[in-house]
Amino acid sequence: MHIATRYSKTCLPYRFRETCLPCRFRETCLSLVLLACSTGAIAENAVVGTGTPASCSETTFNAALALVVNDNQGGVLTFNCGPDPDIILFSSVKTLAGIVTIDGGGKMTLDGQDQTRLFNINPRPNPKDPTIITLQNIDLNRGNSGAQPFGGAILANAGTRLNLDNVSVRNSLASTSGGAIATFANVNLDIANSRFQNNLAANGGAIATRAVVNIINSQFTNNNASGGEGGAIQSYEQPLVVRNSVFVRNGAANGGAIFKRDSTVDFQRATFEGNSSSANGGALHLATGVFFTTGEDTTFLRNSATLDGGAIYMAATIAQLRNMTLKNNVARAGGAIRVDGG
Repeated sequence: MHIATRYSKTCLPYRFRETCLPCRFRETCLSLVLLACSTGAIAENAVVGTGTPASCSETTFNAALALVVNDNQGGVLTFNCGPDPDIILFSSVKTLAGIVTIDGGGKMTLDGQDQTRLFNINPRPNPKDPTIITLQNIDLNRGNSGAQPFGGAILANAGTRLNLDNVSVRNSLASTSGGAIATFANVNLDIANSRFQNNLAANGGAIATRAVVNIINSQFTNNNASGGEGGAIQSYEQPLVVRNSVFVRNGAANGGAIFKRDSTVDFQRATFEGNSSSANGGALHLATGVFFTTGEDTTFLRNSATLDGGAIYMAATIAQLRNMTLKNNVARAGGAIRVDGG
């Protein structure tokens, strides 16, 4: 294992100007930059591998990760596994805390072998010390929460922030919620340029969350909530914002693509196509307490519900629908939209 040396350019390891996803949605990223730079301390960075596939293993990953996680200032973990794409197989879950970036360089896959969740994201003991985890340019495959009910690939605990940029999460499984990712309350989840495919849970086939969620330029394909809520996303309590994203062939009992309860939903330039529910809301199921706003160019095509709301089912919901296209959606009642109160 090659370990990168320390250096004094304390802002550079976090690369917030390039990769801090909240900047795409709001101005809070600036405060994170200032927080990361204010101490004047030196971050520890680490590199997994010495240029060959053989040098990149779970053992060398663990050693490099320990450097950036245990360093008070965090750091960036990168990979040097040779010129070709490579895979590291995980046999146990890895814990992330502090200000840490893992950058796969567009070539790395971390694989849980259908045996283990890949990452637990935990707050630090002192509430004044943030946990801000950025995963970028990397694939996460075959995570499994096992005996734990939540988060097949990633579980984000309260008091943390998780940023994903150009990340694929595939073929991951949780028994209860969040086949790919599960988050508790008091979490910020920001996703950009990412892909969620073939993930499975009883609820939230890809994501189950009580967090503030912002999604941009991302795709959700063939995720499934087996008999539950939200084939792609189950979202409670906090705002959900979606921009320039596509939901295709996701399925659930309620909300083939998204199930939302409480707070607000805001879509702009989103596409929902071929999603299905065995009960209500072929694409969207908006339950009690939701304020729903769609911006420009949101499209619903060929979604279906066995019961009501081929594209959208709304119950006790306040909605302002603007500039929408709804075409070839099918249901028992409300082929496009069923409003049940609200």
